[in-house]
This record gives sequence, C-alpha cells and structure tokens, in this order.
Amino acid sequence: MNNEFDKKIRAFKRELLDIKTASTYTSVRSANYLTGVTLSTGLYRVTYQNIGEPVFSLIYRTGGWGTAKGRTPNVITQDIEVYTDEWDAQSQSIVHHTVQIAIASNLAVVGITKIE
Repeated sequence: MNNEFDKKIRAFKRELLDIKTASTYTSVRSANYLTGVTLSTGLYRVTYQNIGEPVFSLIYRTGGWGTAKGRTPNVITQDIEVYTDEWDAQSQSIVHHTVQIAIASNLAVVGITKIE
C-alpha cells in the first residue's frame, strides 16, 4: 500500500514538472482587431467568421461622441447598440454625432450592417 502511494506521488510530481516546463501552450488563442469603424445612432449586427467556436468580443469607443454597447453574442453574430445623438428637453434629437469603435475578438469580423 505504501509503495502504491509513493508511485502516485512520483507520478504527480512528474506531471507538475511537465506542466511547469511545457513550451507549447494549447490554450493560446489569436486575437482579431477591427478599428476605424465610424457609426451613428442605431442597432448594428456584427457578423464573425464561422470556425465552430463561440464568439468572445470586446467593443469599445476609440473616438467621437457617444457610446457603443455590445449585446450577448449569438453563434456568429452580435448586435451593437450605438447612441450618438444629443436630445433637448422635449426629447427631440438636436445634434447627430458619430462614434468610432474598435472590436477585439477571438474571431475575425466579416461585416457590420445596420439593422435599425
């Protein structure tokens, strides 16, 4: 019984050493960046390259006036809500701006289309 325990401890130490000294990381993913996209108020659909993996993305504003918020991604698409207008006290849009966004994702962006 003691001999079996020693074998398990040695195997565990060997596995830890293999993990510590590994030079190939299989979990490393490449990142895709799309910059220089200018949008105005509306709802947009981003389509990503379909390689059989779920979408993981970060959408952020890089310039201009307004906000861009990404909704939860679907299989290869994601909707983005963009707000760039200024409103007066009567809820009338008085100034139309644009916002520049960037998208960092694990999949390449194929296209962006306005849906609303």
